[in-house]
Amino acid sequence: MKKILLIFIILLFPFAYGATLSGGVSQNVDNGFMGNWLVKGSLDSEPVKGFQAATHQFWNLSKKNNVIVLENRLTGARGEVKVDEAFSGEKSYLKFTNICKNGDPKTYQIILKETPEIYLNGDEFEGIDTFEIKKYKNGTLHQKEVVKYRIIGKRIH
Repeated sequence: MKKILLIFIILLFPFAYGATLSGGVSQNVDNGFMGNWLVKGSLDSEPVKGFQAATHQFWNLSKKNNVIVLENRLTGARGEVKVDEAFSGEKSYLKFTNICKNGDPKTYQIILKETPEIYLNGDEFEGIDTFEIKKYKNGTLHQKEVVKYRIIGKRIH
């Protein structure tokens, strides 16, 4: 249980130190994505040690000018996220990325890249949240794992 808690702290911690969004991509983000969400995930790939089969999180997405902010109310994590793609329409789409680096690149380092891709439909969204974990020893890639969750978000009023 401690390992699972540690993994989710590591996964959500980087949002506290995210980079500011540059360019005008966030202008394409549908305002319907903004607000409080209950996000449930179920494993959609081979199991990887330390990742749960099902997850429950609370996200708050907000936008100020050209910056998208994601907060997780359960962990207190907060930060700016990099928007990769977004469009508004009948089914609005949002894809964003967060990268966390832990350790020393000269000896042992873990790089975690999380990329949620979600489609909005009213007060719900659905999509895939992909985690790519790369482990380096002495600057050389030692192990790479990919974990995917099918996610469903419901707006909290």
